[in-house]
Amino acid sequence: MIKRVLSIAIAASLLSSCAVLTVQDVGGGNFYVQRILPNGAITRAQEFCDDQGKSFLAEKIEPASIIEGRSPSILFKCV
Repeated sequence: MIKRVLSIAIAASLLSSCAVLTVQDVGGGNFYVQRILPNGAITRAQEFCDDQGKSFLAEKIEPASIIEGRSPSILFKCV
């Protein structure tokens, strides 16, 4: 039983890390991105701004919280 739960947890982790990151426009020139991996949100935000030929400026970075079930996320601007 423990092996089965462990294998499900590992599979879920691998599959979720393959998820496509979408950058959401939240208005006022701000964007939001969320990711399972700790640096994934920041990397995606930087790439998004680079694609626009602008610099990345973090407004708010929220770390993951296993207790609250929250993934790392970032609110940012491209300037």
